[in-house]
Amino acid sequence: MEEHSLNSYEVDWKLLKSTIESQFDMDLNDERLGEMMIDLLSQTHDFHGAFYLNDQVYQWKKGEIIVSDSILNEWKKGPKVVSMMLTEGIGYLRIPSMPFVNQEDLDAKAQNLNNHLCELLQNNTKGLIIDLRLNGGGAMYPMILGVHQLLPKGHIGSFQSKHNEKWFLTETEFLINQQVMARIKPTCTIDAQNIPVILLTSPITGSSAEFFIIALKSREAFTILGSNTAGYVTATEGFSINDSAYLLLSTAYGVDINGIVYKSAFVPDVSVENEDSFNDTWNDVKVVQAISSLKKILVQN
Repeated sequence: MEEHSLNSYEVDWKLLKSTIESQFDMDLNDERLGEMMIDLLSQTHDFHGAFYLNDQVYQWKKGEIIVSDSILNEWKKGPKVVSMMLTEGIGYLRIPSMPFVNQEDLDAKAQNLNNHLCELLQNNTKGLIIDLRLNGGGAMYPMILGVHQLLPKGHIGSFQSKHNEKWFLTETEFLINQQVMARIKPTCTIDAQNIPVILLTSPITGSSAEFFIIALKSREAFTILGSNTAGYVTATEGFSINDSAYLLLSTAYGVDINGIVYKSAFVPDVSVENEDSFNDTWNDVKVVQAISSLKKILVQN
C-alpha cells in the first residue's frame, strides 16, 4: 500500500505501521484482519479498493449511494447494449457495465457496441443519446473503442500515477501507451465527431463509465443530463498476497487531453432526478428531455 496506493503521500507510514503492528496478537482472526484492512483503506481514502479474504470482501465506504428501485430492477437483468431510433435523426444507445473474462471477451464487447453504433449512424442519426445510467464500470477499453466514430483519433486521455499512462485511439484499436487493450473491425467509417451528444447519468454511473466521460472530453462538446455520478474516478490494480488473500488498490486518476485531473463525481449540466423508465423509453423523463434538447441544438445548427 505504501508503494502503490494513489494517496500514499498523505500517510505517515512509520506511525501507521507502528500502530497496526501493536494491534496484532494471537487472537487475530479473519474478521479482525478485515476490519484492520478497512481502516488501512480509509487512511488512504481508498473507497474503490478492497481486501478479499477467503469468501469475504472488506471495503471502506465513504457514504452510501442511494439508487432508485427502477435502476436496481433493471440492473438485476444484467448488462446489455440497447440501441434504437427514438425519432427522426435522434438515436439512443445504452452502454452498460462491461465486466470481462479475457481478451476475446473484451474485443467481442467492443465489436458489439460498435455494431450498434454503426447501425444508428447508418440510419442518418444527427443527434445521439448515450445512456450510462446502468454503467457501474468494468473495462473502459471496449466502451471507448466501441464509439470511436464519435471521437478524434490519437491521444484522448491518460492515467495519472507514478507512471503516467496515455490512452490512444485508432479506428480499430484502443491502446495504453503502446499496448493494445482491445481490437475491432468497424462495420462503418462514418465520422460522427461533430454530432451533438447527450449523456444520461445516475448514481450508479461510475469507475470506467466515468473514464468514458473523460475520454469524451476529447470531442468538441456534449451535455450530461441526470444525476451526479458515483465518483469512483480511479483506476485500480490488484495484488495477490497468498492463496486466500487479495488486495485491490486505487492507483491512478483519470486525466483528459487538456490535462485536467478528475478526482470526484461528475455533476450534470442539466440535473434531472425523476424516476427512470427503462421499459418505456419513449416516456422516460430524462430521455424526453434529452430529445427536446437535441432538437433545439439541431435547429440552431
